[in-house]
Amino acid sequence: MRYSDEETERLLAEAYAGIPPRAGKRGTRHLKRQRIRMAKKREHHAIYKKQLIKTHERRMVHRSLVAQECRMVREGAEEVRQRDLTYQQYILYRWVTMNSENSVEGHS
Repeated sequence: MRYSDEETERLLAEAYAGIPPRAGKRGTRHLKRQRIRMAKKREHHAIYKKQLIKTHERRMVHRSLVAQECRMVREGAEEVRQRDLTYQQYILYRWVTMNSENSVEGHS
């Protein structure tokens, strides 16, 4: 079947007239997609921030344990140092007495 040019134009005009005009704003899917994307982005950032906070808390627990152990060592350091000095003096005294006996025997 073959239509004349006038008949073709009439049929096309009738077909186009049957299509309802587009109402409303364009790009609503785009806006919805962007809204969803930003919501997911905020959610991911919130999760990441919580992970950073947890990591910081774990690190600080370890750091405070190390600091506490250092404080305990420093508190007991005076007693240890005093014990070491006493021991050093005792060893020095023994060395002096042993060498003074040897030097007296050597000179006789």
